[in-house]
Amino acid sequence: MTSFMDMPIELKLEIFYHLPAKDVQRVRRVCKTIQKAIDFEKPKLLSNICAREAARITADVKYLVDYDTKKVTFLEALRRWCKHRPASKEKIARMYDRSDFGRLYHKNKAIKDGLLKASADRLPMHPNDLLLLHPLFENSGELAHMLTNLHAYHHGPPDVKAVDAWLFASRENFVRWGQWSLFCLSDGSAPEIYDMFANTPFLEGEWRSQDEHIKAFEACIPLTTLKTRQFYYGRWKRKGCADARDRGRGVCDMSQFTSMFDVPTLPAEGRSAGIVAYCVKSKWARDSVERSLEKGQSLTLVEKAAIMDEMFLF
Repeated sequence: MTSFMDMPIELKLEIFYHLPAKDVQRVRRVCKTIQKAIDFEKPKLLSNICAREAARITADVKYLVDYDTKKVTFLEALRRWCKHRPASKEKIARMYDRSDFGRLYHKNKAIKDGLLKASADRLPMHPNDLLLLHPLFENSGELAHMLTNLHAYHHGPPDVKAVDAWLFASRENFVRWGQWSLFCLSDGSAPEIYDMFANTPFLEGEWRSQDEHIKAFEACIPLTTLKTRQFYYGRWKRKGCADARDRGRGVCDMSQFTSMFDVPTLPAEGRSAGIVAYCVKSKWARDSVERSLEKGQSLTLVEKAAIMDEMFLF
């Protein structure tokens, strides 16, 4: 430990980059000196969150911030993201994860194109920054349905319903559709979109119905099990979102969460402002927290440690 503390800060950070994020956080909580070192270099750590997440999944993956955006197209990046992000059943989690992907990809591209300084790198970006927020994901529900039908038309069963045969029959028809502005996309994006979903049978299995086909498609689009609203309510103030527990958006508010686990919050901007950047990996951990809150009982140190093993910094 003494030898580690004597290392230059750059070398310490290099070591942290190769550790699972939850282990970095665990060390951060028990060692004030390391906590100060991490906090001082927080911008650098934040800029490497996606790279560390990728390393956790598989050491061989070149992930979101690791490739040249001039050589890797947006949809190829999306395909990689889909492949390595498990599915969530929560629509709100899908929407935010797709939106995060769009921001990250275009932010990385802007940095490499010299339109944004790397020193300004931070997560997440402000949602009003149109350069970095790909509008595709603001319309993800409608577009996902269209792409599902496109893929089903070419690779699904012949009795798939609600498929526009003329629109999907050829690349030219798809491009000439002329309503891409509904998705804030240019006509130039259409050929790449068509080629990806029409020519690549990436949905494996036999399709007995369109519903099953859509479920398989949803397992491929960028979703996440890193549900950042599993433990806490967030800022849902509207009447329709009041019952957060039933909607799968958490079991406690942020102050309860940070107090219970003695964890800090990460700085955030835009729609994610004020959100604790910790994630849960299992239903068991979430249910344990909920039972503790309902019964008004404090978690033991052993229980906290077990739950923390099911969480990590996102």
